[in-house]
Parts: sequence; C-alpha cells; structure tokens
Amino acid sequence: MVDIKKHVEDITTTLLDKLGIIHNGVEENKVSGQTLYCINVDAVESEFLIGERDDVLRAINMLVSRMLENKINERNRITIDVNDYKKKKIDTVVEHAKAQADKVKELKHEVELQPANGYERMLVHAALADDVELETGSIGEGADRRVVIKFVG
Repeated sequence: MVDIKKHVEDITTTLLDKLGIIHNGVEENKVSGQTLYCINVDAVESEFLIGERDDVLRAINMLVSRMLENKINERNRITIDVNDYKKKKIDTVVEHAKAQADKVKELKHEVELQPANGYERMLVHAALADDVELETGSIGEGADRRVVIKFVG
C-alpha cells in the first residue's frame, strides 16, 4: 500500500526547502470526512503560503497533487492546509450553512448564500444533503455562483 502522507511530506518538504520556508512537517487531519495534509509554518510565512483569497494555497495544492500523481502513478484527491487555515475555513462554511438551514426551516423560505467557489459550494451541499426538509442548488455564473437553500417540508 502506498504511504500517501510520506509522499506528500517528501514533496512539500522539497518544495518548501526550495522556497526557503522552514516548516514542522506534515500532519494528517480528518475534517468533514476529508483528509487534510497540514503544513505547519510560522505566521509570517503562512500568509505567504495562503495568499489572497487562498490563491497560493490552491496553487500549492494543485502542484503537490500533480507531483504526487507523477510519483505514484495514480490519482489521489489530497488537500494541503497551512496552519489549519483550511480546516478552520471548512468548519466556518459548514457552521454557516447549518445556521442558514435552521433559518430556512424556521421561516419556511429559501435563502441565497453569498457567492462561493466550487469547493465551498460542495461543502454546503454535502453538509445539508441528509436533511429531508431541505433542498440545495446552485445559481449564478462564474464568481457570482452561490448556493440556494430551499424548504421542501
């Protein structure tokens, strides 16, 4: 069996060493049924690794995923996190979705959430999927795409 964590750690260590960023290894965390590989670095460098609107973190994630795929000749869905940033964001998105779902049930009226990227919309849909009183869907185009939560009884 392939040790994904070991390969992710090797790849991120090589990448961060080349960038001159000191880190404390890679931790494996489970959040909402998803495995996150968290790189722990100091606060100043974490801002650099996350970037504005997660753009650098998403790029690192794609780069590490492709490097891993080339190394082990199989595709794995991995998520790179920095100082639990992604974990906290997942928790925030899911908590907000559940709070809005409660509001929809109370008012029996649909609610449109703020625009979100595809990953965040997927988290909302997954968080509310088992609630038989609700239905979720996405509306809008591009950067304006958002989740709508509807009461169905």
